[in-house]
Amino acid sequence: MQRDTRLSIALRLGRKEGGRLKVFNADKAGAAGVMLATLVGVAAMSQVFRTIAAIVAPGPQREFGLSTEELGIYAGAFHLSFALAQIPMGLALDLYGVRKTVGSAFLLAVAGALLSFIATGFPVLMLGQLLIGIGCAPAFVGSLFFVSKHFSEKSFARVSGLVLSFSGLGLLATGTPLAWVVEHWGWRSAFVVTGVVAAANLVCILVLVRDDHGKNSGDIPGAIRETLAILKERQTKGIVALALVGYPSYIALRGLWATPLFMERHGFTLTGVGNVLLASSVATLVGPPLFGLVRAKGRSRRYLICASMATSAGIFLILAISANWIVDATMCVALGALTGFTILQFADTKSAYDPQVVGRAFGILNTAAFLGVAILQGATGWVASTASTFSVNQFAAVFAFIAAACLLAMVAFFMLPWPEWEVGSKTDV
Repeated sequence: MQRDTRLSIALRLGRKEGGRLKVFNADKAGAAGVMLATLVGVAAMSQVFRTIAAIVAPGPQREFGLSTEELGIYAGAFHLSFALAQIPMGLALDLYGVRKTVGSAFLLAVAGALLSFIATGFPVLMLGQLLIGIGCAPAFVGSLFFVSKHFSEKSFARVSGLVLSFSGLGLLATGTPLAWVVEHWGWRSAFVVTGVVAAANLVCILVLVRDDHGKNSGDIPGAIRETLAILKERQTKGIVALALVGYPSYIALRGLWATPLFMERHGFTLTGVGNVLLASSVATLVGPPLFGLVRAKGRSRRYLICASMATSAGIFLILAISANWIVDATMCVALGALTGFTILQFADTKSAYDPQVVGRAFGILNTAAFLGVAILQGATGWVASTASTFSVNQFAAVFAFIAAACLLAMVAFFMLPWPEWEVGSKTDV
């Protein structure tokens, strides 16, 4: 009777794969769900740290007398260290597993938050940001790595879209809530709050996450050779060119320029700016699942990616010439929703490489994206400073510059070599 019951459950929950009945294991699925939720919590904190500069920047700028260039360097420091750590963290995930990699790294994020709280000048503030960037480096990639190991191929895009969406909840914290904290208790209080939450996340990782620690932990030279091989492939140039600008263009706005835009151009309070950032952050939660439902593949998917970049360029041009706060706020929200096309970039990257090296390909994609954030934020700081020298409105110059960067990246992505599956083919794959 017990055997018949088990067979009945297997027939209801199982499915045929390769002539065999694969039975759904509820216990394993539940454990995987808990572990993934824990990892998504860390990814959400990564989003908090990624954009916290937009809220706290006026504080240290006044206290330490930071110039516009120094402010841009400070805002880009997280993204620079985050980007440079991507490929090493990808290798660590393959060799040592999620728990050791994410747990060890996130300890640095907690230490960086503490340093930022006690900072007495620009150098210590920068060191804190650099440590936080390294600590957060495996957060999102670690979640995708976990999904690739514990979920089916067919559900990868859908689950990854949900991971990106829920991790975006961290952006909500750097809207009105964190702005309120900073406005009432000062910019250092933001690092107290985020540091405590990050420490709690770290404990959850160590207690709840269990995984294999990697069977090829000694094959570091082989892993490096595989990574170098990816960099030499024909399609990598276009993928990297797009990644350098696509997501970074939104973070340049959300993480650096939105606050001065609304405070200086429209006279908003910090809480008012927080409300706009909150709306934009909500849009970033909606975008990924919607783009994840798009069934476009191959050539059609690439056309849609190009269209998304062209739309972003148009929005930044509107921000450059606008004088209306409603228009500017609407454009910020629209750009938040457009970040959802990042899912299409991951899907495009996944289809462009051999399945055995997709994890490292994701690492290269993320490296380019967050290196692009550091470069773009630093460059826009220089553009703003130069514009002021020539009595040109800094916001017009900055947003026109970002629009031009979006268009150049789109053209490069379209014109540089496509993956092998596109050569001589008129069908989508």
